[in-house]
Amino acid sequence: MSLFDNFHDFDFCSRARREERSSRPDIIDVEFQEVKSTNEVPGFDKKNRRKQIIDEAFSQAKDLMAKDPITGMVHTVTWIEGAKWADDHRLSTYTTRSAWLSDGKEALHNHMRDVDPEALQDPVFESVLSVSFFLGAEWAERNPANV
Repeated sequence: MSLFDNFHDFDFCSRARREERSSRPDIIDVEFQEVKSTNEVPGFDKKNRRKQIIDEAFSQAKDLMAKDPITGMVHTVTWIEGAKWADDHRLSTYTTRSAWLSDGKEALHNHMRDVDPEALQDPVFESVLSVSFFLGAEWAERNPANV
């Protein structure tokens, strides 16, 4: 007597040995296909986000551009860098706001070191750049990209 003799409701012959059972016609074999996942998180339309950031930066700097175009451009470029940085470094991923600010300050410092190391010699200029950078970062934090 087989263990399967007591299960008469299944769709196979309970008296047949395992290898003798007939297969179900509604089940088909398919070839194995490996699904490789990328570790990328679904993101947002980077092209549209870049345009949104640039439009907002120029909109906010239009008065400064009219008064002093060079200062306006420096502010705008730094503001854009801050907004781009904040898109990749959401405040919610940090334990404290000061940790986020510290990380942003380091990112700006590294960026300025790559662009113009002499600019870092003037602490007042670096402070002004930090204000522009964090204005952009704060805007990006308040206006997150549409995912």
